Amino acid sequence: MASRVRSTATWGAVLLVAALVPLLGPAAPTQAAGGCTSEVAPPPSIPPDFGCDDTTPPDTEITGMSPTPNAAGWTRRNEMAFTFHEVVVDGDTGPWSFMCKLTGPGQDAGFQPCTSGQKYTALADASATPYVFSVYAVDTSDSGITYAGNPLITTDDEDPAKPDDDSASPATATWKQDTVVPNAFIFGGPSDGSGSPVTTQPQVTYAIDASEGGVTYRCQLDGRDVPCDRGDITLRNLTGGNRVFAVKVTDAAGNEDNSAATEQFTVPYDLRSAKGWKRVDLKGAFADQVLQTTTKGARIRFKAHNVREVRFLAPAGTGLGKLRVQLGDGAWHTYNLAKGKTTASRSYRVPNSTLFSGTVTVEALSAGKPVRIDALVFPPG
Repeated sequence: MASRVRSTATWGAVLLVAALVPLLGPAAPTQAAGGCTSEVAPPPSIPPDFGCDDTTPPDTEITGMSPTPNAAGWTRRNEMAFTFHEVVVDGDTGPWSFMCKLTGPGQDAGFQPCTSGQKYTALADASATPYVFSVYAVDTSDSGITYAGNPLITTDDEDPAKPDDDSASPATATWKQDTVVPNAFIFGGPSDGSGSPVTTQPQVTYAIDASEGGVTYRCQLDGRDVPCDRGDITLRNLTGGNRVFAVKVTDAAGNEDNSAATEQFTVPYDLRSAKGWKRVDLKGAFADQVLQTTTKGARIRFKAHNVREVRFLAPAGTGLGKLRVQLGDGAWHTYNLAKGKTTASRSYRVPNSTLFSGTVTVEALSAGKPVRIDALVFPPG
C-alpha cells in the first residue's frame, strides 16, 4: 500500500511540475551574453523548451592574401589565395565552416563552401572592375537548427527571416590585377642623310609614349636618370660625343618592360676658339655660332680617340673659301665651301677606313675669303 502511495505521489509531483512549467514559462531565452553558445533541437515531449537561442554569430577575419597587392592595390599574377579564420567573442567553440564568394571579370558564382587557403587561378586581368573576395564563418552546430521557444510565448521563436547562425556581414578583400608587361616607345629625334643621327644643336627633343596608360616613365641619358613623362622631352646642354637615350615604363601593378626603348645619337664637338679664328654668330649653325678666318694657313687642331668616321659641320654658300682636313699624318682632303646650296650648316665627311686616334687638323686655304667651320662630328662606326 505504501508503495502505491509513493507511486501516486510521484506521478502527482510530475504532473504538478509539468503544470507549473508552462505557467511560469521559460526564463527569457538565454542569450549569448548570458552564456548561451549552442542551440539544441526542440525536444519531442512536453515541456518543449529545454534550450536557448544563440544569437551571437561568429565573425570572420582574412589573415592573408598571396600574392600581396602593392600599395595601390594591384597584383601582377593571375591567381590569388586567401587564409582566414573565425572571430568569436562569446566563448563559443564551434565547430565552424566557411562560405566564400569571388566577384570580378568572369566570376559570377555565389557563396560556396570553402576552407582557409582558398585559391583562385587563371584569373582575367581586372583594372576598371576590381576583384572582391568575400568570406563568412558559419556556426556549424547551430546552422541547421531553428530555435523554437515556448509555444505559449509567441515572440520566443527565432525569426526564420533573420537567421543568426551566420556572420552578419562577410569579411572582404579587394584587388586589381594586371599581368601585361608595358612597352615604351620613342619618336622623333635627330637624323641626317647618312643615316647616323647627329644633332644640329646642343639639345635634342624626343616624344615618348607607352603601350598602356597610367605608367611611370624612367628615362636615362648615358645611364644617368633624367626627368621625363609622357610627351615631349628635351635633352639640353649636350656636350660632344655619342649618346644613348633610354626609356623604360612601369605600370601600376609593377610590371616593367623587359628591355628599354633606346635611341643613339651623336652630338658634334663645338669648336669655340682657335688662334687666328674668331667666333661669329650665325643663325642655324650649331649653337648658332661658327669659327671664321680670312687668314690662309690658320689652323684648328682637335684630339680624337678610337673613331671610325670623321665629319665636320660648316656653312656653305657663295663667297666662302676653301679648307682642308687631315687625320693624323694622313692625306689632306680639300673642301670648297662655296660649292653647293647655301646653308648655315652642312655635313662633310672626311674619308677614313680604319679606327683612328690622333689629331684632326683643319686648315684654311683661302686668303681674303671667309672660311667658316662649325663643329667636328665622330659618329659611331
